[in-house]
Amino acid sequence: MEMEYEGLTKYCKCQRKGYRMKAPKWTSETDENPRCRFYGCSNYQVKICGFFEWHNEALTDRAKELLNDMKMERKILLAENIRWKEISGGMVTGCDFENEIAQLWSELSRLKKAQEAECQKARKKMVTTYVVVLVSWLIILVRFMV
Repeated sequence: MEMEYEGLTKYCKCQRKGYRMKAPKWTSETDENPRCRFYGCSNYQVKICGFFEWHNEALTDRAKELLNDMKMERKILLAENIRWKEISGGMVTGCDFENEIAQLWSELSRLKKAQEAECQKARKKMVTTYVVVLVSWLIILVRFMV
């Protein structure tokens, strides 16, 4: 939970001493919305005021699948690490899972940005095509009216 964040401050419907309360930013850990950020009432788990607003754009099904796979792989690796530490008497070193996870998050972020850039290009091409078709139809219409 983060109380300090950039951008517009979000407020929930709860009040304390006559003032609206700032809504903190949370991170979802559900399989349906893995690692998605959202704003919610400080008391959202007990649903006092019900304030909820997504911070991130919706993830694609593929991104959700990858994140859940990474989460499962992390659990497996952590369990293996614990087992190897028990076997070796705590002598296992060189396992930097957190760094690996950070690198994977960075790669996922890069892929999302690339996907968004491709979508923007496709949108521009689509709008351009619509304009060309519309202008063509208008020219044809004007010729038939003359």
